[in-house]
Amino acid sequence: MSIEERIDGYYKSEREIAEFLREMVRQGELQAYRFIINEMKIEKYTEDEQIVKVIKDAKLKPIDETQLVYWNDFFLKEPTAEALYYVTLTSDYDYNNRSPFGHLKITRLAKDSDLRKIRKEDYSNKIIIPKNMIDGLLSYDWRGVKRTNSKGDYNEISANLSMDKEDDLFAKVAEFVRNKRGQHNG
Repeated sequence: MSIEERIDGYYKSEREIAEFLREMVRQGELQAYRFIINEMKIEKYTEDEQIVKVIKDAKLKPIDETQLVYWNDFFLKEPTAEALYYVTLTSDYDYNNRSPFGHLKITRLAKDSDLRKIRKEDYSNKIIIPKNMIDGLLSYDWRGVKRTNSKGDYNEISANLSMDKEDDLFAKVAEFVRNKRGQHNG
């Protein structure tokens, strides 16, 4: 079973997940960061002459716990490790059960990971994670999956994560997910 399969789950409220992670930050078990863009440069792709915005020298800024912010797009780091994790909490609506649900995704980043591919939101902005920000022990195997919808064919970018050992952060979140599933199924 892959890392993401272990931490993915069905939830009644994503706020419970966010609060769980925030509590870990409050207790000092995790450090939380936002992505700060310092400079944007306009460049032109030679292949199709498309103008794109390339973000240079992006930094991570610690999140001030005293600020009331809705955490749905942020980074986590363990104080004793160099690894960096990108966290997304997305919400959707289950029309069959007539209830909202949240979807948790945690991705461990490798050196020079392309955040654009991980976020899958804005393909015009290429955001590269600086090498000195993380240890890069894990590597990505990118593959393009061809999909078809009403507008035609498109490629969905996905990633396989390779790992050498179990990670404390994933283990903590996986335990939390199992507990939430037990409450939901009970």
